[in-house]
Amino acid sequence: MISIYKKDLPHNKSMSKYQKTLFLMVKHTLYSLLFLIPVLGWFTLSGLTENYQLFGVNLPLISNSWDVEIIGETHEFLGNFFMVLIGLHALAALIHHYVFNDNVLKSMLYFKK
Repeated sequence: MISIYKKDLPHNKSMSKYQKTLFLMVKHTLYSLLFLIPVLGWFTLSGLTENYQLFGVNLPLISNSWDVEIIGETHEFLGNFFMVLIGLHALAALIHHYVFNDNVLKSMLYFKK
C-alpha cells in the first residue's frame, strides 16, 4: 500500500548528520507554526470583537484580559517568519535537485516516475 504521508527522511546516503538535524528542526517548526499562527489570530480577534465566526460557526471568545496588541504583533511576526521559512524550504529542495543531484525532491512526489 502506498502512503501519501511520509514521516521519515528520504533514503539518501549522502545526507550528513547536520542535514538530518536541520530537516527535523524545519519540519517541527513548520508544523508547529501551522497550529500556532491561527490560534494566535483567534486570540487577537477574540479580544477585538464581540462576535467571531469561522465558516458560519460562532467561535468562543477568549477573555480580553490579555494584551491583544502583543498577541497580534506576535501573530504577524510568526506569519511572516512562516512564509520566509517556506521559501527557504522550497529553495533547499531545488538546491538538492539541481546542485546536489540527489533524489530528495523526487522522493517527495506522490507519483514517482
